[in-house]
Amino acid sequence: RIQKLLNRSKKNKEVQAHRIQKLLNTKWMPVYQKPPQPYLPWPENCESVAAPVETVPTEKMWLASYSKRLVDGDVHSSDIKKLFGWLNEVSVKDVGLQLRMLSSTFEKKQLQQNEAQTKSGDEKEVVKMSSLRQKYSSEIGRIYHILNSIESEYEMEVIQSILHQSPWLWMGDGFVSSDHVAYSSSINAHPYLFTVPPDLACYRNLLSAFNIRDTFGSSDYCLVLNRMAKDTKSDKVHVWGARQVELAVNLVQKISDDVLRLKDLEIYAPTEDGQMEVVNKLVYDDAPWLSK
Repeated sequence: RIQKLLNRSKKNKEVQAHRIQKLLNTKWMPVYQKPPQPYLPWPENCESVAAPVETVPTEKMWLASYSKRLVDGDVHSSDIKKLFGWLNEVSVKDVGLQLRMLSSTFEKKQLQQNEAQTKSGDEKEVVKMSSLRQKYSSEIGRIYHILNSIESEYEMEVIQSILHQSPWLWMGDGFVSSDHVAYSSSINAHPYLFTVPPDLACYRNLLSAFNIRDTFGSSDYCLVLNRMAKDTKSDKVHVWGARQVELAVNLVQKISDDVLRLKDLEIYAPTEDGQMEVVNKLVYDDAPWLSK
């Protein structure tokens, strides 16, 4: 008889576990269909309900708004929160994807507001961009902290795969990719190369996983000259001015002692009219009095 009671208890537990799993995986939980804050990463075509296992509460929205659905409502019971998994840490995969999509969302918002300002000339667009930067600056540290705390080699490889070739380092006014960043630089090559800002330097574990260098080399400066040459031939030509010419001259001077190592790369230099040209097509005016 005791065995029979034990078997019945075991069966009841199995039935209860099955019902709980069905509850967790059935779409019934009310969720936001539009982002509750304007700058959140957000997927397209969100339904009005989702399975609890696919949701997070709104206090975690800046960590997982792209990959998880946000619960539309307040839940105060700790037992329910535990049952739905809301007390668990957001997975590093979701956090890494959130970081990638924060970068993508910022770029889109910046383009939209730049176009709106160009058309209307309204200074309100400048205020919106300032608000956007402030919000990202206040939230993104939590993401870096989580990713920097990763100890598993596998999880770090997952993050490296998610962020590969993506601009994910926040410079305070925009995102840049890790191959454009070093801890120090002898030349201010902004907006092409960047140094690690003080508020990011503490995330050494994360930065080392992406091979952030101590400083830039001649090949980096050569690639900047190449990018500057492309800019002068694109619609960005209107931003080309004395600052860019000065930067190009400084970069050419910087790599001049290392030019033999760069023989397989095209090296660009500024011309007297402020354009960029491959150096083997340029000549040095050693008799300026004849050209006047």
